[in-house]
Amino acid sequence: MSSKICCIFNYAPHYREAIFKKIDEVFNCDFYFGNTINSPLEKINYKLLKGFKKELKNINLTKTYKWQLGILKIILKKYDIYIITGDISYISNWLLILYCNLFRKKIFLWCHGLKSKPVNLIQRKISKLFYGSKMSELLLYGNYSREIMLREGFDHKKLHVIYNSLDYEKQVKFRNWVSKSKLNPFKDYFKNDDPVLIYIGRLQKEKKLEIILEAQKKLQNQRINTNTVFIGDGEMKNILNNIAQRYDLLSRVWFYGSCYSEEVISSMIYNATLTISPGNVGLTAIHSLVYGTPVITHSNFLKQMPEFEAIIEKQTGLFFQENNINDLVNKIIYWLNFSEKNRESIRKNCYNIIDTLYNPNYQIKLLKSIIK
Repeated sequence: MSSKICCIFNYAPHYREAIFKKIDEVFNCDFYFGNTINSPLEKINYKLLKGFKKELKNINLTKTYKWQLGILKIILKKYDIYIITGDISYISNWLLILYCNLFRKKIFLWCHGLKSKPVNLIQRKISKLFYGSKMSELLLYGNYSREIMLREGFDHKKLHVIYNSLDYEKQVKFRNWVSKSKLNPFKDYFKNDDPVLIYIGRLQKEKKLEIILEAQKKLQNQRINTNTVFIGDGEMKNILNNIAQRYDLLSRVWFYGSCYSEEVISSMIYNATLTISPGNVGLTAIHSLVYGTPVITHSNFLKQMPEFEAIIEKQTGLFFQENNINDLVNKIIYWLNFSEKNRESIRKNCYNIIDTLYNPNYQIKLLKSIIK
């Protein structure tokens, strides 16, 4: 009889629907999800998971620490294995780790792990207690964190890189469709064949999207014409519109707005020349690469999300010096020249990194290998 697994996550964001459904299909598993986080992310439809049991209430104990109501009742159900969001700020997670160590139950922490070296002895001891308990193993989003944790003395056998994913199977279907399609929304909109710089995601201040328009203006001053497309909405939309107007770029900037149609998104990204993410890149990189479009983002990895690792220089994109507009301009110019001769090989490189690592199939394969 297979082990009974309990999954307890802080939240169930819509973008993780595919991997949750795979886990639901493959394992004997019950799901519990927190009810809210400080983010506008849409929840998945719980009815899609046959193993869904309950939504838990996340409550703030202090500005830093939280608790999930109902954890004690879950512990009494006596599952064999736990998979939880490895968030150190949830005191309820500490209780679960303590319980698993006392009763010798395996617990997997799905998390970022350490993003930088602990700054003092107290931080080091806390991280060792939370991440390094006897019955704990970590499911990390990237190798950057794994390397830091190895240097901090964590057991390499307990550090598993699971990466991240979107709705891969659905996206591959649209990828196959759009690659055969003659549709190019940019030619119709901009009435030209100039390179297209694209960004998809929330239009937030921390994404530093104004840098894209500043780079576009500098390119224009060098007689290099480009178009820019923003797919998404948010607090920066009006500000970006005003910047585009000030730079006399409105005819070359398309504020498409929010879009949840993968058909539209696939066509947009596939036909773009470059995805630009001046702030941290996150899942924008995965969404871009699955449709064969390379990514440029900044090289300060301490501030990056783990998905930056999918960007391999001169294969699936480039890195520019953080906040350095001139360096970004130079990297765009380099890539435009490089891409003109190597577009199809670049597209294959982008596909390959997603098809190999950043998909639910890889994640399930890893989980099968470590859950015994």
